[in-house]
Order: sequence, then C-alpha cells, then structure tokens
Amino acid sequence: MLKILKASAGSGKTYNLAREYIRLLMMSERPDAYRHVLAVTFTNKATDEMKRRILKELNQLAKDPAGSPYREDLEKLGSLTEIQKKARQQLSGILHDYSAFAVSTIDKFFQQTLRAFSREIGQFASYQVQLDREALVSESVDRVLDGLSEEGDRTLLNWLTGSVRESLEQRGRFSLEDSLREMASSLRDLPEGKDIPRTSLEPLRKTCKAVRKTFEESVQNAAKAALDALSGAGVDPADSNRGFLKALYNYTDSVKGTSRPTDAFLAKAQDPDQWFSKSKAHLKDALHGALDAPIKTFTDLFTGQSFKAYNTAGIILEQLYSLGVAAELRQAFVDIQKEKNLLSLDDSNTILRGIIDGTDAPFIYEKLGVRYDDFLLDEFQDTSDIQWDNFRPLLRNSVAQGSDSLVVGDVKQSIYRWRGSDWDLLDSRLQQEFPAARVEVLDSNYRTCRAIVDFNNRFFAYASARLDSILGTTVIGPVYADVAQAARFPDPADGSVEVVFSDDQMAEILATLSEVKERGGEWADVAILVRGNAEGSAIAAELLKNKIPVVSDDSLFVKTSVTVRRLVSQLSLVEAPPREDAPDVAGYLARSMQVSIPSGYHSLTDLAEALLRDIRKADPERFEAEIPYIQSFMDFLQDWVSLNGNKLDAFLKAWNDAEPKIASPQRGNSVRVMTIHKSKGLEFPFVIVPFADKVTLFKGSACWRAPALRGSELEGKADGVYRVKLDG
Repeated sequence: MLKILKASAGSGKTYNLAREYIRLLMMSERPDAYRHVLAVTFTNKATDEMKRRILKELNQLAKDPAGSPYREDLEKLGSLTEIQKKARQQLSGILHDYSAFAVSTIDKFFQQTLRAFSREIGQFASYQVQLDREALVSESVDRVLDGLSEEGDRTLLNWLTGSVRESLEQRGRFSLEDSLREMASSLRDLPEGKDIPRTSLEPLRKTCKAVRKTFEESVQNAAKAALDALSGAGVDPADSNRGFLKALYNYTDSVKGTSRPTDAFLAKAQDPDQWFSKSKAHLKDALHGALDAPIKTFTDLFTGQSFKAYNTAGIILEQLYSLGVAAELRQAFVDIQKEKNLLSLDDSNTILRGIIDGTDAPFIYEKLGVRYDDFLLDEFQDTSDIQWDNFRPLLRNSVAQGSDSLVVGDVKQSIYRWRGSDWDLLDSRLQQEFPAARVEVLDSNYRTCRAIVDFNNRFFAYASARLDSILGTTVIGPVYADVAQAARFPDPADGSVEVVFSDDQMAEILATLSEVKERGGEWADVAILVRGNAEGSAIAAELLKNKIPVVSDDSLFVKTSVTVRRLVSQLSLVEAPPREDAPDVAGYLARSMQVSIPSGYHSLTDLAEALLRDIRKADPERFEAEIPYIQSFMDFLQDWVSLNGNKLDAFLKAWNDAEPKIASPQRGNSVRVMTIHKSKGLEFPFVIVPFADKVTLFKGSACWRAPALRGSELEGKADGVYRVKLDG
C-alpha cells in the first residue's frame, strides 16, 4: 500500500520517516530486511539526519524498548521482547554491512542504478561523475573554436564569421565565445534530435529578417498616416488626451526593434471618446473620421498576430547562429566525456530514463544486484518529472506486490523549481496515478513557538487568498488549504513576530542584534535569511564593520583563505618564474616567507604539499585556523589531477574559474547569514528576514519551446524549438 504523508515544517517528518523505516524492519522475518528498504531524500544533510535517527532509535529499542517513542506503534507488531530481539538483529546487520544501509540522496541512488547500466550507455564501469557541468561546457566550446581553420569545415567557419559580422553591424559588439557557451549550457534541456540543420537555418534567417522588416515598415507607414490625418485636420497631437498621440512620432523613423505601445495608449487609441479631453472634444469633430482607419491599422498591428510573429522572428534571429553550431557543441561535449571517462551529473537522469523507459522492475533489480520491496521517498515536492519517470516503475512494482511505501512532502516547501521540480506531482498527479493511496496530513508543529505558528496560520491563509484574487485564479488557495497547524512546541515561551517597515533596514538589523544580546542570546542563535547572495554579502560586510562575528556564504569560499591564496601565488611562480629585471609579488612573497620553490616534483599534489610546509612554518597560527580551506583546496587539486593530469598551467586556469566552498561550520559563536534555500530544515531561536520588499513572486526562466505559428507569416517556415524566457 502507498501512503502519502503531507508534512509541513516542524510537523515531525523525520520522526515519521524513521518510525516507518523501523516498522518495516520489525514486520519482516528477514535478518537482512534493511537491505530491501530504500529511503531517499535530496540532500546529504537530510540523509545523514535520517540515518542518525534510525540508528539512534534502533539502539534504543535494542537496549530498552520500553523507553522508545515508537513503543506504542511497535507493540502492535509483537511483544517488547520480540521487538528488542529484532532490533538487535537489524542494528547488528546494519553496522556490519553498512554499505547496504540504503538511505541515500536521490542522485546517489540514480548514479548507483546508472552505473549498473554502464555498458548500455557506452561508458566504462569506473566512470566518474562530473559535478561541474560548466567546466565541460567551456571545454566543449574551446574545442569547437580550436577546430576552426581554413582547411577544416568551411561551412562552420563561414557560418560563425557571418554571425560575428552581422552582430557587429547591428550592435557594434559581440562575444562569440560567450554566445556559444550560453547555447552549449542550454543544450542540457534540448531533447535529442531537435537540433536544426545549418542548411535549414539560412533560409529561416532570411524569412525572419523579411518578417521583421515588413512589420517595421507597416508600423512606420501606419504612424505616418495617422499623423497625416491629424495634420490635415489642423489638430496637434499634443492636444490629445494627456498628449498620448505624440507617441506616434516614435514610430515614424525606420528603427530596429519596434516596441509595443503602452497599454494606456492602446486603450485610448481604440476608443475615440478618449482621444480628447472634454474641453477639447470639438477636435474629434474636426477630424471628420479621418483618423479612424489609420489609428485602427496602427493598433491592429500590435494587438494581432503580426506583432507576435515579429517578436518570434526576433527571438529566432538572436539565437540562429548559435543554433547552427548546436550539433558540433553537443558532439564535442559527448566526446570529452568519453575521452575522460566522465558523466555529467545533470545528464544522468535523462540517460537513465532513456534506458529504463518501459523496462520492468525485475530487470532493473537484476542489474542492481539487490531487490527493494519498500520505498520511503522524502521531499517529494522537489522531485522532477524525469526523476519520477525513473522511480515510477519501482514504486508501481512495490505497490503491486503488496509492499508498503511512503511518500513524504509539502507542496508549500517546493524550492527547487529552478532545477525542474514539479510540485504538481505531490499536489495531484501522484494520487491520480495511485488512486488507492492513503493520504495523511500532519497538522501539528513541534518545533516552533505558539505566536509564530499562529502568525503563519493567519498570514499564509490571507496571502494565498489575496494572490488568487489578484491573479484571478483558484490555484494557490488549495495548495495552502492545510497550512493551519496546532502548536505543540514544549517550550512555555510564546515567541513573537515583529514586522517592521523601515527606510534603513541595515540599522534595523543592528538594532535587533543588540536586542538579542540584551536578552541573553548568543550570536550563534541568530540567522539572517536573504533572497540572494548580493544582499547577504552587504549584510555580512556591515556586521563585520560593527565588530559582529559572522559566517556567510561568501566566507565559505575557499578563495577567501589567505593561506590558499599564498599557495596559489607560489604555484603561479613555479609556472612562470620572474625575471631578475622584473620582480613580481609572488617572488617577493616567497622571499619574505622563506618559501623555497622545489626544483623538481613528481606531481602537483607533491608540489602543493611541499609549498604548504614552508607556508606553515612562516605563519603557523593562520595555517591552523584555515585548515578546512586548505583541505578543500587539496581535495579540489586531487580531483582535478585524477581527471586531467599534472599540468600546472591548466590547473591554474581551472582554479581561476572555480568557486569551491567549505562545508558550513556547525560550531562557533557567529551570526549566520544565508539564503532562504540554504536555511531549509535548520532552526534558530532568532530569525531576521530583511529586504522582504525585494522578494518577487515570479522569476522568469528560460526553456525550449515550439512557437505557435499557425496563421502567421512564419507558419511552416520556422518549425522547431527555440530558447525563450518566460516572464509570467
């Protein structure tokens, strides 16, 4: 049976997941039941938390089942003595066979599955997963550009030359490499077989330019005709209602990129009674209807199909040259992965879907070498369609054979839509595909003070209804229908929520932090949540200026470490020794810190370690304080060397483009500044959310779409998919 658990923040989701996992173990007669239950979530932190909770509760059951919070539920399955015996057996099995303890991230599980199909995807079983897709993208662009020559593919060379020439003529500037890199990055979302041949693009380019030119000339002629009508009647456009007809002058010149008139202009232009104010109503009579036809022609151009075709042609033209290189970019990307025995993490889900599409679960299990009977799927609201397509056959097989599975999520916490998650899966589609599933809503909050829970209950109920009213929909309200929670937090304090409207939000942050200290709070008790890194950086800088210790996303960058910067400087010195007549900073640093440059080294790792030993002697206190950053740098270096070899110049270039971070410290008395995304699942006694006025309700995203061309000048001539940005 499938159970769907809708768990809002603080409602005991991890408690219920661990309870269900242990219940499945206690129901089984297998000594290795843990090998046949798969629990997946989205982050390593959530995976670690779930594993710890399961092991903690199994240990409690093995020692003293009467003291377990799960006692009441588990006693339905047998006596406490039987439960204790099984708990000891399962705990011992997990600890002695820990690699089979199947609690993992969804990406790790899919990678495990994909590795079992390495032969089918044309990879060696030892392939490595590449997390940095952009590095592969940049390399594929470089490979395509490096392959251009007079003796090579003349059609590709001519095509790119034409791209540069036309862009320079129109905009006066152009970056071919940036344009190709943007296209190569977007190919991740373009389905195979959708590339448009270059032979088809040249006629399409001419068609789009003709559509654009025809429309612009039509607009120009219509604007001139309307102004001529006004002039013939002796009416000055400035005398129109708020002078709106003066806007026609903007369309009389032959300009590229005709923009749509304002909504106010179109509304007035389409209603003759609004052309003039009441005091100048006689001017309409003076026109004797001469303006009716030309102004209608003008407005029809922007309200009909012609303007849509005009804009569509513009979008196509902007990316036409890059589309012409899509096949070469895709092939270069594939070739690099095969040469280096790599697989991009972003591509793995798509490849896996192509392999198991229509495949039954027993075959997948045969390849995996293990059979899972029960599934626990956490954070289901963040599951993408591709991930669901890969999981569906396994879950369907589990339900068909009478096993128990649990899906947990909360539509209101869907925060990964930017990477393809679809909250509608949890909201409705899962129940449509499994109509017999049992749905349970957890409506209590065990983590938050009463006043805060009450505020959230009222605020989100109001906000969802208000948004539906503004948008004229009934979509948001139902999502928040179960938002109300009962406060079950054992702390007797009510807590508080304070909403402040201020022209100086930085000052309010500092004042609030002072209040926290006055109440006996510590800096580590405070989290400041921001929408983006720019606000976070500004706040961190302000706190540091006021002598307040802070940990922010910026401070976690490895490149902020002085020791790491010193090491990279010395590596640069090895790569390019300074001339005696032109000393540089790196050489000065080496002399002042008494760092000796090795005359020979076996690998980049050996070289870095030798330099670090001297740097440590020169500044041991700073070195010890920055060990996490140094370790992260060495991890990055070793990973890079394992894939690319010991080429120092290439490594320095890769390091220049990289932005590695260390894990966020769990201890230390500092204010935490983090994005809302990073804060998910964390808890703090004091939370500050500044710059709430900058939070937008919709963020445009780019995707591949086939334009609706029926009835337009482009019908039958621009078939295909193009990259467009959806703004709402």
